[in-house]
Amino acid sequence: MVSVEKSRILIAENDPELIEFLPGLIGSTGYEVRLVQNARTAVETVRSWRPTLVLIGDGLEDATGIDTLEKIREVASVPGLLLLSEVSEEAVITSLALGATDIIKKPFGGAELILKLGHVLEREKQRKELEEVNEKLLRERSILARYFSDDIVLKIMGSGSATLLGESLMATILFVDIRNFTGITEKLNPSLVAETLCFLYTDLMDLIFSHQGSVNKLIGDAILATFGCPFNSPSDAENAVRCALDIRQTLTLFNKARPAYLSDEIKIGMGITTGNVFAGNIGSFRRMEYTVIGDVVNTASRLQTLTKRAGVDLLMDATTHARVHDRFIHEKLFKVVLRGKKEPTDVYTVHGVAKSDEGLTFF
Repeated sequence: MVSVEKSRILIAENDPELIEFLPGLIGSTGYEVRLVQNARTAVETVRSWRPTLVLIGDGLEDATGIDTLEKIREVASVPGLLLLSEVSEEAVITSLALGATDIIKKPFGGAELILKLGHVLEREKQRKELEEVNEKLLRERSILARYFSDDIVLKIMGSGSATLLGESLMATILFVDIRNFTGITEKLNPSLVAETLCFLYTDLMDLIFSHQGSVNKLIGDAILATFGCPFNSPSDAENAVRCALDIRQTLTLFNKARPAYLSDEIKIGMGITTGNVFAGNIGSFRRMEYTVIGDVVNTASRLQTLTKRAGVDLLMDATTHARVHDRFIHEKLFKVVLRGKKEPTDVYTVHGVAKSDEGLTFF
């Protein structure tokens, strides 16, 4: 169970059984709880007490659950979790439009409710932390923002120092390309193309950032991500591979629930390499850009291209493999001489995360 200390839960419910059941259940998990039985008192309590989250039932004395949520949202942006007896499509649309965080259908189990509460509160905590970071960046990043993307600015500001003129670093490169995106978009109008690309980029970039990576470039329907620039760590290669596996899983989920206007599934190719790069400012006084340059960047792009021929969505080079081979279920596919290279290199794909007690590997 995910828990957040000192979270305040306001219960707005008039169902006798839930009035008896909910305060004790939620209070036993360490949350501070208050109970009200009508919408008017709920709004007043939200205004004065500022709860972290409001549980709103559909059996209040003076309003429906959805109406109560609407009244609460007029005075505060507190997350609302609705407890509804009937969950129609209209109710779901209306609730989400009003800012409901989620809906739980009655009757429900105590464990289900507590788990849902924990997840919602954890997301709210992360949202508030992100807001605080963003406020700091808005105040202090005016100069750095001329050179760096937001993720790099955050790392630089967190460390208190950076080498703006450039330096040689050991880094891992992840190159992600959306396959046949041109063919897919030929069937769509430009606004849907932009909407689809923005939706995909948002998810993929969030995953990259969450694995301590940086998005160095957006190249049409491709992303160049770096792990280790401008600050590297022993975990860069592992972070890149874990990120690629999460991208694979996210895309699978996206395709299962993709919009009706996308007749074809979205597929990707990913290449991962590790080696020395130059990371720093490139350009002139008119335009400067923080970028990475090195042979491994080109190699990552070429490995991504090879995924089509190999019939997989992910390939990594031997250097990356040497750093992560004991952490992932991997398979050596072939040895190849990449364009621009003289010597052949071993190429591997990754099937998943290896369990420590099994150490599964395919050869």
